[in-house]
Formats: sequence, C-alpha cells, structure tokens
Amino acid sequence: MIDVSNLYSREVICIFPIEIPTPEGDIYAFTAIDVASTVAFEPLVEKNNGIDNLLNYIQQLVRDEKFLINKDQPFTLVLHKYEQYFPMIEQIIKPHKGVAVIVDEDLLLKTMTPFIENFYKMMGQTKQDAFPADLPDLPMEDMQFCFIDFVRVLPEQEDKGIKRFIGFAKETKNFRLTSDPKKLAEYLYKKLDPETTTGFQKTFLMFAELAPKNDIPKQYLKDQAAMLEGVNHILTLQNNDPNYPFADQLHPSRKNY
Repeated sequence: MIDVSNLYSREVICIFPIEIPTPEGDIYAFTAIDVASTVAFEPLVEKNNGIDNLLNYIQQLVRDEKFLINKDQPFTLVLHKYEQYFPMIEQIIKPHKGVAVIVDEDLLLKTMTPFIENFYKMMGQTKQDAFPADLPDLPMEDMQFCFIDFVRVLPEQEDKGIKRFIGFAKETKNFRLTSDPKKLAEYLYKKLDPETTTGFQKTFLMFAELAPKNDIPKQYLKDQAAMLEGVNHILTLQNNDPNYPFADQLHPSRKNY
C-alpha cells in the first residue's frame, strides 16, 4: 500500500463506482476522494460501471473546481481494476500532472469505506455490496458533504418541486460550493420559479436531516429558528426584488412575507 503519512493535497486520488440500488436497477456513482485531505470531488451517476463511464468521469474530474485548486500538484490515480485501460487513462491525466495509475485495493478500501458508509447513511440505506461482505469495520472519517454533493447523488424523487430543483442543480455547471442557506438563497433566488424554490427549500431541509456529516454552518444546526430563517431567506429576496423574473407566479400570500 502507498505510504500516505506525508502526502500533499491531491497527490493521491482514489476512484470507485459506488453501487446504488433503485427500483429500475442498480446505478453507479463514480466518486473520487483526495487521500490527504479526504475531499470528495463531484460524483458522476451512470447506469453501469463500464470503462466508457470511468473515462467520462476522469475527464470530469480533471475539470472539477476542487481538483483545480492544486492544479500544479502531480498526482496518482488509484483504482480497483481496469488495468487493461491504463494507457487510455494516462492519456487523459498526463496533461493535468497525472503521473501514474495503479491498483491498490488496501488503500482504496481504507479511503473509500468511511465515505461509502456515510453515503448510505445519508441515503437512508444500509451498506450494500459496494465491497465484499467481510469488509472490516473501519473508523469513520470526518467526511463532509457540501449541499450540491448531496443533491447530485439523490435518487429520483416524487415531489414535483424537489424533482425540478434537482434537475436544475444537476444541469448547472459551477453550482456554488456552499451549504450556507442564505448564501445559496442569494445565488439561486433569481434563477428559480416559486415551485422550484419550494423544491430547493425541501431539499435543503432533507440535506440537513439526512446528511450527518454536512457542512452547514453551526449557527443553523444549533438553532431551529435560525435554520428556518435561513431556508426562508430566498422567499424574502424574491418578494422584495421588483425585478424577480417570476414575480407574476407568486402567490398573493407571499406579497408581504
């Protein structure tokens, strides 16, 4: 196993496709984690874990905003298989300071297991067959989920507003990387119609409840009134802006919110 005792940020990155059961069949969330900082990069959800989707994910990874923070740092990718495709992977990563692709199951297991356990807890599921059934119990790391990380791995939702907001978020490139509800409100309020706004509010409250390792500022987590004020801040901004693009869709009860 690679010696991880003195790694720099982005020096070693593990990638693994997490299996997600759905009523329509399993899907896979390709996920990458920086071993040194335990930062989780933006995932990519696909219908299978084939090489084409892995290559697409690696191309997404090297453009990821978090990845580019340390763009001058040489890095090694760690996978659990795909050895026959290493030359193709190397062609993608070399222009971005990628120096090697290796298989290291021990390091992958140690790095990914806490994230996967948190992931399934966040999704309200138990750990499935992401790794073999005799997987050892490992200590939980201080993994933290940003709001958009949570949104992008959510399964299909029945609520129309939530469904619309998730669709908007997944299609938005460079979605703001914050879990502060007021900062999200400032970023989103002109972009969302009233129904999608309600979907955002419900999704954020779901995030606060289901993602135990979220990075919501503590003042909201400690005070329910502050949380509700933060979540409702988007309504205040929409109601008070005469140039809100969807003002004609506002319900009369919101006029003096």
